[in-house]
Amino acid sequence: MIGGLLGELDGPFQIIGRWKNIVLHNLPENYFDQSVQIIKSVTAEELQELAQKYLNPEAFYELVVV
Repeated sequence: MIGGLLGELDGPFQIIGRWKNIVLHNLPENYFDQSVQIIKSVTAEELQELAQKYLNPEAFYELVVV
């Protein structure tokens, strides 16, 4: 996830777009840094709990392409 965040900031237009969202939504200036710290702090056990809570395999669709 951190790689995805960093990949979204690969140029000046992406960086200013990120700042625009921070300003428009009245977020703190360190919002991006806080997001990275939260991502780093999540444990494998917490991810497993979230997956079990929100991912229901019976509700999935299966698509077969031939």
